[in-house]
Amino acid sequence: MLPALFCFIPGGYLSAATAELAAGLITTGAIRLVHSLFLLVQMYVGVLLGVLFAGASPHAFFDVAAHSDHAGAQRNRKAAP
Repeated sequence: MLPALFCFIPGGYLSAATAELAAGLITTGAIRLVHSLFLLVQMYVGVLLGVLFAGASPHAFFDVAAHSDHAGAQRNRKAAP
């Protein structure tokens, strides 16, 4: 699910904001930077709400390795006498 959202990451806005801030264009650079950060927060909240409305655990999407390690530890505990 997350790789599909990669094309929406505002990389162009972030690099343009950095270039404008480095060039001394404080107003336009700051506006682009705030806009790009706002877009990132919107995407994060949207994914989180989608996961919660779907009834899934957020760990199922974001922490796959830790989730599988946790499941493996539970299996090992059940198998132990």
